[in-house]
Amino acid sequence: MMLRKAIADGVGIVIPKVKAARHDERCQSMLSIAEEGDIGDEATEDGQIRAWITSFIMHPNNPLMAELSPDVIVEGNPFYKEEHIHIPGGAFRLWLSRNLAVNVSSTQFGAMMRGIGCEPRAVNTKINEKKTSFSTWKIPHEVMK
Repeated sequence: MMLRKAIADGVGIVIPKVKAARHDERCQSMLSIAEEGDIGDEATEDGQIRAWITSFIMHPNNPLMAELSPDVIVEGNPFYKEEHIHIPGGAFRLWLSRNLAVNVSSTQFGAMMRGIGCEPRAVNTKINEKKTSFSTWKIPHEVMK
């Protein structure tokens, strides 16, 4: 009866109850025609955050900038620094919420980013001759593979 519950949970269809011998025949028939499939990297939390990062960087409204500039800070675009891609954390979380309807707390977001090897960084720069700093995530090369 575990298969009956699993199917009901997975696809929302309840298989009618039958006697044990008939149940086993039905279960075996379903298992015989079932196809195994790769659900992909996105089925894991690590794979999901990698997919989100890639989508953010590839999104046409988030051009990957060759270097840090005041425009990058204001617009929240990803940029290169020290041969790594950096993404502004706040802009990325806002983009996730607006574009993918994904809402995660800053604590959960930080744990997910650290879980795939991203490192939080404070970036110092000048805007209109005033020193400012903002938070980014340094993306390891292997995340983008």
